[in-house]
Amino acid sequence: MKFSDKNNQRIRDILIGQRSAVSRKLPIHFSGKSAPELFVGRIGYPYINSGILTPSENDNISNFATAEEWSKNNFSVANVLRLRGQLIYGKSKMNIRPPVTGHQSPATTGQSRLLQVTQELALSSKPVSTEIFLKKKPTMQFTSDAVFRPMTNPAPLKKAILEENPKVSKKVDYLTSDYDVKATTALKELYQSNIKVDHLQKLLSIGLLGTKIRRRMVPTRWSITATDDTISKQHLEKILLDSSKKIKLEDIDLEILKQISENARKSAVDIATELNTTARIITYRIKQMIKSKLIQGFRIAINYKKLGIQFYKGFIYLDTPKKERTEELISYFKEHKNIIHHVKIIGNWDLEPEFEVSSEEEFNKILTDIKDKFSDIVKNIDIITISKEHKFVYF
Repeated sequence: MKFSDKNNQRIRDILIGQRSAVSRKLPIHFSGKSAPELFVGRIGYPYINSGILTPSENDNISNFATAEEWSKNNFSVANVLRLRGQLIYGKSKMNIRPPVTGHQSPATTGQSRLLQVTQELALSSKPVSTEIFLKKKPTMQFTSDAVFRPMTNPAPLKKAILEENPKVSKKVDYLTSDYDVKATTALKELYQSNIKVDHLQKLLSIGLLGTKIRRRMVPTRWSITATDDTISKQHLEKILLDSSKKIKLEDIDLEILKQISENARKSAVDIATELNTTARIITYRIKQMIKSKLIQGFRIAINYKKLGIQFYKGFIYLDTPKKERTEELISYFKEHKNIIHHVKIIGNWDLEPEFEVSSEEEFNKILTDIKDKFSDIVKNIDIITISKEHKFVYF
């Protein structure tokens, strides 16, 4: 087993702990319920490794194939790795495009049969019992990746036979049989029909979506990115022409805003778990809200007492000042190290600066300096001391 960095040390320790128990159970012929768990590689494209991940026994492993189930059941890292470690990855070399009918060699005929089985598994919304024939015993191996789920125990696949009929939803059956519908359109319609994102990724990866001429297998890594991008853009459904236009938000956008307004440091993974979606969708939607300037920035809330800093807000009343003198006063605010913020007001007072100082004496010196330098336009200054700032949550 190869591990790329120190963070994988814990994974290595867990897997080594179960290596001996698992190695005794790695047959070359077995039946197990595929989740369905399919994988399409990218190395050697367009001739890639594609195959099926199946438990060697018909137990409940296949019920926990996706990250959604892991989160729902509050699985630990060790538990996830234990389940993944019991899967066997039967793989076979394939061309991304299906063989042309009537021009098939024995090798391409075998490829066609395996592709047909994997496509039927991809169509299914439930685990399907599958008989697996391997060319040789699986290798004890673990591959981790930031995009797709851990891959374990690879072996060359000789053939696979379905032992029961896949359960296919009507919407999936309809759109995968329609060769005139674009892949993006199909993804959107299936998502609106409550087909899980994980299922959509498999349909796209195994070449079951899109117009007939463009259908082909897509590496799992690419299908994950394409599916998440399509679904995220569908969720947004808003005009981003300029900041003066109203922005239409989906419910998920409001939920994201609520989450980050309560804790802006909350990770995309934690937000995704709360909202039952993927971290990639959360990250994409936050970036789009920043791009549209709906989110204009992130501001920290400081406990000034902990730093020994006093916080004051001023309300400055001006006496019919000339424009040039007002601009000079605003420039003074911008350049002064203790004035952290200021706004121009339409109301009873004219300017509202905020001060951070180390003592009351320092603050009084700043006020005296303002009055001396701008005595011709400053009529009066009211002051309040800010002892605590409250955060407003509008969602």
